[in-house]
Amino acid sequence: MDSPVSGRPALFTLALAFAAGACSDVPDDTLDTDRPLTAEFVEVFRVGDMDPPDWAQFGTPPSLGFDDGGNLFVLNPDVPVVAVLNRDGGLVRTLGRRGEGPGEFSGPDDIYVWRDGAVAVADRGNGTYVVFAPDGSFERQVNMSAGNVADYGMMAFRSGARPDPDAVALVARGMSNVVQEMFRQIESPNRTIGPRGLERLTLGSTGTTAEPIVQAGEVRARAPGEEASGATDEPRRFDPALLFDVLPDGSVAYSDSAGYSIKLVTGDGAPIGTISRPINPEPVTPEVETTVRDSAMATFERLYGDPTNPQGPDQAPPEYMAQMVAQMRADIEGMQFNHEIPVVVSLRATWEGGLWVRRRREGDPWEGAVGVIDVWNPDGRYVGTLPPGDPPTPDAFGPDGLAAWVELDELDVPTIVVGRLPPGVR
Repeated sequence: MDSPVSGRPALFTLALAFAAGACSDVPDDTLDTDRPLTAEFVEVFRVGDMDPPDWAQFGTPPSLGFDDGGNLFVLNPDVPVVAVLNRDGGLVRTLGRRGEGPGEFSGPDDIYVWRDGAVAVADRGNGTYVVFAPDGSFERQVNMSAGNVADYGMMAFRSGARPDPDAVALVARGMSNVVQEMFRQIESPNRTIGPRGLERLTLGSTGTTAEPIVQAGEVRARAPGEEASGATDEPRRFDPALLFDVLPDGSVAYSDSAGYSIKLVTGDGAPIGTISRPINPEPVTPEVETTVRDSAMATFERLYGDPTNPQGPDQAPPEYMAQMVAQMRADIEGMQFNHEIPVVVSLRATWEGGLWVRRRREGDPWEGAVGVIDVWNPDGRYVGTLPPGDPPTPDAFGPDGLAAWVELDELDVPTIVVGRLPPGVR
């Protein structure tokens, strides 16, 4: 069977299972109740915990990615360098160094690893993607914007992008409307789909071009006569985020609503199907609104109500701080709310094409909920639900069950833990 995107032999993923109707015989009542699931994993190695080498001395949490050989790519933005580690944690090579020249980094922010070992580093410091070939050699430097105005390319950085397996390209959320307006003023329009849409970023020879994949749902109802834009010009507390990941065959899974509904589309945006569970969002009651406002105001008063606080008004010109403090207080008092608290907290695709869907449970904290993880296997079936935080969602999935997490100790010092997940949850 061919991939609907590229024509190459397709991996047997969640998306293709939907296309074949593999889930049509799953009774709805099997999804009503959590199926308890455990996932003991074997630790393989750690990086950064005891007398680490220079490249593994982490201050900022590193960015991670695996290739199909099981090599782990680690971007340490503080050094800055990319370390390539084999399956045993041994150093294979390093890529890049601090500088302004070809293959060097000024302010790296994220790393994207393709299965063949090609890698791109998002260097927001100079507004470019630095691309390395699978053998580790420097290949090219690509402006983050569509034009050649490198000084402004950093504004086009997309947080949370994912590698597109079909090409040296990325799948990302569209640029904010504010940034798009800036580009309209300084160079070619560089128009993208907007922050409530997903698009493919092709890393060309000099610049980055965007092709729309899908427009996600609006987070608020439009006023009469208002044009659809995907803008969130009036952000509300509990607005559902646009969460997504890319499956091994290039299809995309995303969540854009408060309910438990994960939509799947091909790499070109054609609908494939939806996975869901009958878990309803918690309503935002007046009591919830009051509690959230009171908590925000208490934090505000702790930081800015005492002039002797190091973060308080005596650290800036009084007229500036008075203005800022008044605006912050007004923002809290006028806080707007979505009518529901989103169920889905995060969404990640596994190496083999399943999904890990982290969701809040009723009674979980409204902000920062650890929640539980629902595991869906590559043929689109609900496997079960992992207990809270055991294990947490990996920062990177790899072949043969490899997975990597960034752990923070009590001083927020990062350590990388690499383990192997059992077959049932891959």
